[in-house]
Amino acid sequence: MTAAREPFWDNARFLTIALVVFGHALEPIVDPDPLLHAAYRALYLALTPALVLVSGVYARERIDAAYGRQLLILLVLPYLAFETLYALAFKAWFDTPTPFAIGYSVPSWLLWYLMCLLWWRLMLPLFAGLRFGLAWAVALAVAAGYADDIGLEFSASRALVYFPFFLLGYRVGKVFPRWLEAHPRWPWLALAVLVLVALAGWCLRSAPPQWIYGNLPYAALGRPEWWAGGLRLGGLLLGALGALALLAFSPRRTVWFSAAGERTINIYILHGLVVKGLAAAGAFALLLQGVGEARWLAALLLLPLSLGLAALLGLRAIDRAVGWLTRPSWAERLFPLRRG
Repeated sequence: MTAAREPFWDNARFLTIALVVFGHALEPIVDPDPLLHAAYRALYLALTPALVLVSGVYARERIDAAYGRQLLILLVLPYLAFETLYALAFKAWFDTPTPFAIGYSVPSWLLWYLMCLLWWRLMLPLFAGLRFGLAWAVALAVAAGYADDIGLEFSASRALVYFPFFLLGYRVGKVFPRWLEAHPRWPWLALAVLVLVALAGWCLRSAPPQWIYGNLPYAALGRPEWWAGGLRLGGLLLGALGALALLAFSPRRTVWFSAAGERTINIYILHGLVVKGLAAAGAFALLLQGVGEARWLAALLLLPLSLGLAALLGLRAIDRAVGWLTRPSWAERLFPLRRG
């Protein structure tokens, strides 16, 4: 059963997406600073699980013809449209191959999330009805790393690795805000978890970030040993705790960005073009030139700028301008449902 819509989750959706914008803005400046590498890894240890968790809160357990058409219109069509747009932009800015040459099976950069949303929503009815469904999802996520052919293609690895968080969001949608209200000392527990995540980020500062991305098998990450799955299992546990700790700080009442939390798909899809466009234009190089060796200062400057960009892209005016592409409801006429 899904949670009734409430400000807590809309606020959580916006704040999570705003941090995603910040994380992507950090990417061009982390090298070679070890502190920024640690901060980047700590951020994504909790942030990606939090992003997936809030995506599962309002998911539907049952699939029918109408819901199948909704997935086609709201996920498949936007993915194809923006995969083309991103590929053309990357070709112009960075001279990368286009999907016309390599196909659409490997998403460009952040578009993996759209493809995974499709898989997660299709997988949910099966696992939501299983006894110990969450345990089975975790086992599948760990086992996927041993298969060399489960990787970037169709975002298969990420779909399996992050599905437990999607299922967790579906499970805790109603109870988590109530639990926070019933336990007033939760901030201390949440802060302790986030400190643990920060320490883990520092320990992983030199590790390949793909361990956090969950997009490659263990052998490709240099760990073909039988015990490599234990590393992923530990990451899943830490990710779940970090996600809940991060989301716990979401306001539980309507605030100025609550409405934008209902339009996070616009923020997510569009901000990548803005960030990559600024990188191609030399904006990040200019920022680093201005701060010199103090890259941490650049990171601090990017935080409010990222929040501002997220708020801008979450405006209703932006939604009216791009909603026909990010939520192409007009396509319902192309895929009419059978009557009777």
